[in-house]
Amino acid sequence: FVRRTIKNTQDNDQLVKLVYVAVLSRMPAEKEHETALEYIKNSGLGRENAVGDIIWALINTKEFMFRH
Repeated sequence: FVRRTIKNTQDNDQLVKLVYVAVLSRMPAEKEHETALEYIKNSGLGRENAVGDIIWALINTKEFMFRH
């Protein structure tokens, strides 16, 4: 799912929204959105690895634990 979504979604803005909806069942707050976009752009890890890090970070939140 993750690799296919990253490959098929060229716009990072849309990709961040898709990740938040998939993991937390909600859209990202403005600050979360900005932070995620900045991380993808500046992490130096490559797009796929950066998005993977964001997904792991979201999975490790208390919000994820209480929603799922």
